[in-house]
Amino acid sequence: MFSFPSLPAGEPSTRNWYQELLDHPDCLGDVYKVQEAYESFRQDNLSKSISLILPTTDDGGNDDNTSPPQQAPIVPDQVLIEHLKRSTPSRGGESPSSRITDPLDAQDVNCEGILARPSSKVIAAIAAIQSRLGDLLGSDIHLIPASDLHLSVLELSHRHTLAHLRAVYTHLGPALIATMLDLPHTRPLISMPDAAEIPDATPNPDFPNPAPRLIRPMLLFDQRGVALTFVPTAVAATPLHAPYSYHHLRADLQAHALRSGLAIDTCYTAPTAHVTLGRFVGTQAFFARAGAAAHFVAVVHEINEQLRTGWDSAEGDGDGDGEWVVAGERGLEWHLGYLKFGRGSEMAEMVGKSSL
Repeated sequence: MFSFPSLPAGEPSTRNWYQELLDHPDCLGDVYKVQEAYESFRQDNLSKSISLILPTTDDGGNDDNTSPPQQAPIVPDQVLIEHLKRSTPSRGGESPSSRITDPLDAQDVNCEGILARPSSKVIAAIAAIQSRLGDLLGSDIHLIPASDLHLSVLELSHRHTLAHLRAVYTHLGPALIATMLDLPHTRPLISMPDAAEIPDATPNPDFPNPAPRLIRPMLLFDQRGVALTFVPTAVAATPLHAPYSYHHLRADLQAHALRSGLAIDTCYTAPTAHVTLGRFVGTQAFFARAGAAAHFVAVVHEINEQLRTGWDSAEGDGDGDGEWVVAGERGLEWHLGYLKFGRGSEMAEMVGKSSL
């Protein structure tokens, strides 16, 4: 199975990691190789998380006792805990997050990027999973509100003041940003390697240009929380368009930004498409009694089996009900600010076209 190494956080760069994956000799733009990269990444991460929470004993079994392993498998998110305290309404009824001046604006904690909102079907599936997790973990998990659920499509600037992010927005300009946000529905004739020259992206009514799709939802967890992940599938080729995927879209978005002369800095770049469902704020539910951690892992496996067998049209070849059409029900959104734990669509700087 094809895999591709993730890119750790670093200094601002003009690299297009997304295109590098597509150009790899073992991929060469093959959508199904791209899918393999996303699949291998999430399978490896789930295996690592399980081995951390259920360490293997000398006889090959799992050591599930009431004492956490030396390396903590579950790490309560202290930043989130403080964030929730700040977001609690004051005695006067005013939420700190609603104030005109946010003290976080002047701190190097803000980010800028493009978000996609889950489809109605995905939100319904997430609600059912969150209900199960809430019953299982109680107050040890903070479940992300439906209005804040999102997929991070592309990050352009990470951990800066709001003033810095505004400068990035101004550098790119509203016209280029609008072009980028509309790209799922007006993708170019070819996914360009370096975007020095991007072809005409005008839609042709004779050859519909559907937005990229995500399929095969799978629940993952790590030390910090739980997420629902997907893998890209191919948008069929037409006489005008080569096969395309969600990852091709990310490569093209990055190319547009780099073409403007912007150097991009991100927290972490990886072959993943995930929506965070909840973050851990306690550990009691995992280690208060013998077998609790193993039960949690068993529930994750059970949910994944239900997703595998119950998600309609896994390859998206029927009525499309089994796919998440990226920017289908709502266009891509451009956000800047404190994005670490999500935010509502109403706070977007700009919203692109949708399929509706």
